[in-house]
Amino acid sequence: MLARGDWNIPIFWGIFIFIFILFFGFLSSSSPHRATYLLRIMSTLPIPSPATILHIYRHLLREASYLPLVARPYITERIKTQFRTHQRASATGGERVRKAYHGLRYLRAANTGSLSRLRKILLLAFGRTGRRRRELLSSFFQRESPADSAALETLIEAGPKSPAGTGTSKRDKDWLDRWDVDKLTKYAKSQATQGLVNTPQAALVPKQTDPTRKIPAQNIWGDALAPKLARSKLRKGWKEIIKKVLPPVSLGEWELLRDLSAGKRPAHEWHMPARRVLAREISGGPADDTAGGGWEWAAYVKRPIRQVEAGQSRRRRLMSGATDDNSPNAGPPIGIHRYTPRLMARLYNQVWAMTATAEKAHNKGLEVTWGRREPHIPTAKGSATEFFEGAPEVPAAQHSAQRKRTSS
Repeated sequence: MLARGDWNIPIFWGIFIFIFILFFGFLSSSSPHRATYLLRIMSTLPIPSPATILHIYRHLLREASYLPLVARPYITERIKTQFRTHQRASATGGERVRKAYHGLRYLRAANTGSLSRLRKILLLAFGRTGRRRRELLSSFFQRESPADSAALETLIEAGPKSPAGTGTSKRDKDWLDRWDVDKLTKYAKSQATQGLVNTPQAALVPKQTDPTRKIPAQNIWGDALAPKLARSKLRKGWKEIIKKVLPPVSLGEWELLRDLSAGKRPAHEWHMPARRVLAREISGGPADDTAGGGWEWAAYVKRPIRQVEAGQSRRRRLMSGATDDNSPNAGPPIGIHRYTPRLMARLYNQVWAMTATAEKAHNKGLEVTWGRREPHIPTAKGSATEFFEGAPEVPAAQHSAQRKRTSS
């Protein structure tokens, strides 16, 4: 019989031998996942951390080349413009480099199958949001220059005027004097009656198209509102409207979106190009420095494992580009889609519904046409017609009226 203290030695050696056999059993196993799990060797990351500014610039241009042809020129031009504007900035890092790396991961996620990110890129390319939207607003709603000398003299004599009812005639010029308020009002009313959904900005309702409704006639003391305060309130009201306006595009671009939503354009204009094979050296290694190294053990020493491997989760894998070969529940990233012709047509239809084209009409002033595709309801054919025998025919006008009453 062994004493109570003598049991510690055989138990210790038994545990040591068990761990030793388990260690070499994992390493000698034919399955590569066990060895990588034990040694924490990460797979090669498709999106590495760039070493230089030119490195990330090259990656951005490469990812932009995989976008659809209709959105590729604008995104590529924006990348080049931003790089040339800030090329003299610090090359060691900073806020701009961080944003550029985020944009790289954003483009990679959109090309891989993130539908929401691809939709936002299309909204940027067609001027529904971002810089191009502001450019379209400024170019379309700017007040036109006088056509002749008589019109110029009339404009000079009129001068800037304060809002009606403020008790003064003239004032100093501001930014609102350069905008065609009448054209902006007509266009905003047209947009408010469309009932647009899923717009990048907040929806515009009809009662918000007249900013003078919010200007009181008197102040809190019962006196007439000061002209400067009335003008400030008017500018603020127009700013709120301009934030929600989706500017019109040219007729050619509007027709392009219409054909894309109907699937009438060639495939090379709307589909996502296949990824090219990564160039490699003759020796077998990658020609670019995009390949990751070995196991970065320092990160596991300094930070918790859940923070180091956060990018490997299925929800974040599209943005990080990381892979997880060690998870027992490995699967595709969450939110990934396969870009089929039907899915792309629906996506272009959403953008087309937010897009309008405006032209000057001789009698109506400004004629605005919005993109709207009526749903096509197929008729019963073949053996399915027996289910509709004897059913009364509903006129189209009565059917639309019933739909309006049901929706309201």
